[in-house]
Amino acid sequence: MEACIFRACRVIIVRAGIPARPKMFANLRSSRATELIQEFPPYVVTSWLGHTPALAEAHY
Repeated sequence: MEACIFRACRVIIVRAGIPARPKMFANLRSSRATELIQEFPPYVVTSWLGHTPALAEAHY
């Protein structure tokens, strides 16, 4: 499923003439994690992301 979404997004990006980003989904996930942590307690966000609080703090 994830590969299909990734491929579909790539096709849309190429057709739109937008320069490809090498780590598009990783960057989107990181950005969203940063936004969530500003609104919700860290233990809630890390649960949603599937991380431990220590791992999330190291990456986000």
